[in-house]
Amino acid sequence: INGLRSLPRPGEAALEVTVDGLALGDVVLDTEVLRVLSVTPVHTATEVDVNTAVALQFSEAVRNVNASGVFLRRDVDSVPAELSIDPDDASLVRITPTSPLASETIYQVVVVNGDLPGSGSGPVDDVGRPLVVPFISEFTTQDAKAPELLSATPVDGAVQVDPRAVV
Repeated sequence: INGLRSLPRPGEAALEVTVDGLALGDVVLDTEVLRVLSVTPVHTATEVDVNTAVALQFSEAVRNVNASGVFLRRDVDSVPAELSIDPDDASLVRITPTSPLASETIYQVVVVNGDLPGSGSGPVDDVGRPLVVPFISEFTTQDAKAPELLSATPVDGAVQVDPRAVV
């Protein structure tokens, strides 16, 4: 390498590389820290549909997305779900539960930062950098239970019911 000349850009670092008089152009260095920009449902959302999927928007493309590093949990138990990276936007990850969520229940969305003993490893960006801190968000599902008849008066099949009885 004959010459390196730094070409700073807002939010990025770059180098102009020259080898034996041949300019190879700008080499952009990835200096952005990986972070979660948004989550849907939003943090502390209530009345969330029990058939909802969770969407996580990261600051840049991610890889190494697995169930030990990105998951949905109820209390301390992970919820069985499918993880996917959007094919058109590698910074968008979806968690789709394999069955409806429980009614009126608090759930947490967890993204692990790096390799944690006993917890697995979280997503990383294209150069292998993980989140700096773990990400946790929570939401509460709606009441999806159908109403139940607990008792009826008079009982079914009753005879000689006073016409003034409250039904």
